[in-house]
Amino acid sequence: MINYNGSSYCLILAIDGNRKALDYYEDLARQGKKKSGIPFSSQRGTFICSEGIKICPYNEIFQESVLEDYSSLSDNKVQSHYTFMIEGSFQLVTNRNSISEASNQILKQEEFLKKIKNFLDKAWNDSQIFRELIERIGRQISDAKTDTQVKQFNQSKEYFLGRDFFHILDFPQKKEQKFFCPIPGEEQGLGALYTLLHYLVPDHSPYIRFWLRPLSFSAQGLDSLALDFSTHKVDNPEQLKGLEYKYLFTTEETFNHPLVITDQIICWEFDSLLEPGQSISDGNYIGEVVFPANDPKLQEIGDKITNIKNQYSSCHNNDVIVISLKELIPKTFNCDWHKGYLTLKGNKKKRRGKSKP
Repeated sequence: MINYNGSSYCLILAIDGNRKALDYYEDLARQGKKKSGIPFSSQRGTFICSEGIKICPYNEIFQESVLEDYSSLSDNKVQSHYTFMIEGSFQLVTNRNSISEASNQILKQEEFLKKIKNFLDKAWNDSQIFRELIERIGRQISDAKTDTQVKQFNQSKEYFLGRDFFHILDFPQKKEQKFFCPIPGEEQGLGALYTLLHYLVPDHSPYIRFWLRPLSFSAQGLDSLALDFSTHKVDNPEQLKGLEYKYLFTTEETFNHPLVITDQIICWEFDSLLEPGQSISDGNYIGEVVFPANDPKLQEIGDKITNIKNQYSSCHNNDVIVISLKELIPKTFNCDWHKGYLTLKGNKKKRRGKSKP
């Protein structure tokens, strides 16, 4: 028995293994047999009772942070090994098959949950069976999560080797080295590839101005602070440029950073529907996408966002350069491109059936 806010509650915990319960609870229904009409599975886990009547399951209570040590009790497989009842004068909804919102709030109060934790802590200390159940299930859940993560990791390694890749032939010592292409959702990989290749760019390349030197990579705000290719001494904040990575550059979505702090966007490819004159917005400022005729080098590999202003006619004097790394690489280096297994598999044509006479 526990007391909370002037009311008394009863906590009842019964532990019996799944096999034992199946063998000895003969009056409860199970698959293939009909006796009481009460399914065996509906008697297992955590329940709320009011005035001696079992009302509804409440396994989600173990998702509360106060009961973190016993979170494994919310697992479906664990519930078959125990019954835990929380009994009190709980208010119910009209059809009496669930508790009211006021009762639900009581069950979420930290002080009430602490009393339940104290009860379970005592069961942990007093009952070897309960302690072994928590420890064993905890290990099983941990092992299952680890197995899933290992499987996902091994699968990602196999998929990675199936990507498109390219060789850079300008350096004899590196011409056999594969550079793998990024895939959607891998902005970090795109930024890493751009950063790596920056250090291989020849000083005489006509596209050298598009290769900024990233100095940082951030998970919040703009992805990188960067310098112009030819800048080596850093002693003024005005030298730093804002650099953002996008796998796909499109005007269909709101740009997720202020355009006024972005100097250059590196994407892998452009939306096939992108056309000059389309607008792109960051939620406050809006700009116009153009393919500048007076900059043929930029036209070959990207575009520019210009005429950036907000609804109050406040204008941003700088433009944002947008570069496709997929187009910039072959313009800067002598490359040999290869389709990966996944691309070839995706391009596999269906066999044509024989035409009927």
